[in-house]
Amino acid sequence: MMGAISAVLMLLNISLPFVPGFLKFDISELPALFAGFFLGPVSGCGVIVVKILLKILFQGTDTGYVGEVMNVLGSMCFILPASPLF
Repeated sequence: MMGAISAVLMLLNISLPFVPGFLKFDISELPALFAGFFLGPVSGCGVIVVKILLKILFQGTDTGYVGEVMNVLGSMCFILPASPLF
């Protein structure tokens, strides 16, 4: 369920003013962070993977899957250290 919430939040693109168009404010990391805090780091990583799979299913890819892989790796670098500390 957190993965679905995260995927819906990912579909809501928030562009930042005065920056290039490919930079977006991504609030879809919050459900993954909460899942990591309350359910453990493995659950947080699972939410990230579900989010990206749903994004690929509904929107496709513009970067040849490189952007999606980097999003997964960057998100895991954010979730994995933060989860055990909380």
